[in-house]
Amino acid sequence: MHAAVIENGEMSSDFDVTNGTRQGCVLAPLLFTIFFAMVLQVAFQDCEDGVPIHYRTNDDEFDLRRVQAKTEVQLAVLRDLLFTDNCALHGDS
Repeated sequence: MHAAVIENGEMSSDFDVTNGTRQGCVLAPLLFTIFFAMVLQVAFQDCEDGVPIHYRTNDDEFDLRRVQAKTEVQLAVLRDLLFTDNCALHGDS
C-alpha cells in the first residue's frame, strides 16, 4: 500500500506502508485503546485538576462509616471518562 501525508497544505511524496492492521482486524481496537490511553496519560501528566473519588476495595463497601474513615481509603482523580466510541474530558470552564 502507498500513502502520503498532507502538512500545511503540501502533500509529501508517496511512501510504502509495510506494516499495520487491516480495517476490521480484531487487534485494531486494542491497539487504538492502548494508544489513546497513553495519549491521555501524557496529556494529563502535569495536571492537578479532576474529580476526586475516595474508595476502598476491602471489607464492606456498603458501610459508609468505613469509607469515611481515613485508614485504607484510596484516592483516585478522574480526568477523563472513556466510552466505547469517544472520550469526555473534565474541564473547569
